Amino acid sequence: MAGEHFEWLKHRSTSDILVLLIAGTICFSVLSYGAVVTVLLITQPDKNHAPALVLLTNTFQMLIGLLAGFIAGRTEKSMKEGGSDAEQDHQ
Repeated sequence: MAGEHFEWLKHRSTSDILVLLIAGTICFSVLSYGAVVTVLLITQPDKNHAPALVLLTNTFQMLIGLLAGFIAGRTEKSMKEGGSDAEQDHQ
């Protein structure tokens, strides 16, 4: 029964799984950091939180860039192989 939940992992390469694990870890960390900054903004409004907000914004921009690069790489790979992942799944 537990194996049914991870069926999608069987058709992924090791590098894809590694990228997804790293991205998930980074996203969890960024969300946690964002929650902490939000709590600090609410509980200590008189302090200067600009450096924390700049760091959070830069991290979001970097993650969006990494995601765009990953998607572009996957698209290029599937175009070289002659089809999309969705087409291969239906065959």
